[in-house]
Amino acid sequence: KLILENPGMHQDAPPKLFEFARYNRENPTQTEAILWEALRDKKLAGHKFRQQHPIGAYIIDFYCHSAKLAIEVDGGTGGI
Repeated sequence: KLILENPGMHQDAPPKLFEFARYNRENPTQTEAILWEALRDKKLAGHKFRQQHPIGAYIIDFYCHSAKLAIEVDGGTGGI
């Protein structure tokens, strides 16, 4: 169980993690791409989501700061 004291902040994330997060944003799995289309541009009840958001030593697939909600998509890099 991961407990984050300040889940919106990523000041403790190492620089290499930001590079990996950027790579993941540019190369999403098919499932991540479909979910991102549903979450981006405040489409879900007006909540803003971040894609591939570094938090501490982790990268969260999708994160909404206002709702304190993290979404992690499991599975391989293939289709749905």
